[in-house]
Amino acid sequence: MIRKIIIFVFISLVFLVTCNSNDNHIKEISDFSLIDLNPNSPTFNKKIGPSYFKGNITGYYFGDAG
Repeated sequence: MIRKIIIFVFISLVFLVTCNSNDNHIKEISDFSLIDLNPNSPTFNKKIGPSYFKGNITGYYFGDAG
């Protein structure tokens, strides 16, 4: 029983230390723009980047289009 309490306290302390309230701000990435090469995309052949999708959650994949 004591062992479970010690493990619980340890996990709780790790959680509290890693959840620093000063880190609750949005971090922006560098802006860039690339030509959309996906023919099925509504932005096909347009230069787009993070600023195009400002305010939205985005993901980026850089791969070989050929």
